[in-house]
Amino acid sequence: MKPIYLLIFLFIIKISYSQPVEALSPIIKLNREEYQKISGSSYIKKDGTKATFIGMLGYGALSLRIEEYPPVPNILLQVKKVYYNNDILESEKKYFSKVLIGRSRYYDENGKLIKEVDEDAKFGAIKPQDIIDFLDREGYINKQTGEIGINKEGSKYSFIKIEFNPESNLWFIYIEGGREYTPREIEKIEELSTIKNEDGSLGYDNYLFPDSYTYTYEIDGETGKVLSNNLALDPRDVFKTYQGKEYTWRQWDYYRDHHRNQLLEEGEYFGDKEEPYPVQKRKETP
Repeated sequence: MKPIYLLIFLFIIKISYSQPVEALSPIIKLNREEYQKISGSSYIKKDGTKATFIGMLGYGALSLRIEEYPPVPNILLQVKKVYYNNDILESEKKYFSKVLIGRSRYYDENGKLIKEVDEDAKFGAIKPQDIIDFLDREGYINKQTGEIGINKEGSKYSFIKIEFNPESNLWFIYIEGGREYTPREIEKIEELSTIKNEDGSLGYDNYLFPDSYTYTYEIDGETGKVLSNNLALDPRDVFKTYQGKEYTWRQWDYYRDHHRNQLLEEGEYFGDKEEPYPVQKRKETP
């Protein structure tokens, strides 16, 4: 009888080991030794990636956020990592400018993967690489070198921001550093940006009025067609009306950065110009 019991025992072991077992993801922790060597808030890794450290005091169990910028030519890409107080990774997200791409991963305080989101599933036929190709063709960037383009006045475009609205399947591109203001425009901007200080003196709030015009594009996420553009977006133009208040593009960009989740839930995150900009041909050749 003993051989029979032995066979049954071995059979049970075989069954138990043949059952599918969920693979455990390795616990990802902050490399303190690596980051304690750093003086200041950022440093360059061996592969050329720039890492910037941002403290998160007052965020409960979260202690640190690290933003990583891959070396050129991978411009407009960014990886954000948030860690718990116990140095275990809480989340890791990859951005193409302001657009989440790739796979976002979220972990509990023990390092267990609790959520994974395929961010690329929201895109239509037009992907981030297609937007890179568009910017390269238009001369706003050089995708081979990672350099920012030069405008007709010989200066680099100062800022490129990209957004994607999954509900409308539209891409939005904002490029600052188009052309400089005329003297008359500068006078008007100074008039509009005059503020009264606490001591009664007058000053200027120039943050809401950048040094040059902003170029804007709206692109169909399925066909890639440029639906509208404005190659001289006046920063004084009303870009959004929210709860009875008018906002310029700069004002709205600042406001929604501080109310992102609320505005996304309300469907109010993007601009609401009733008429699209007419498609214009850019006159300068960078």
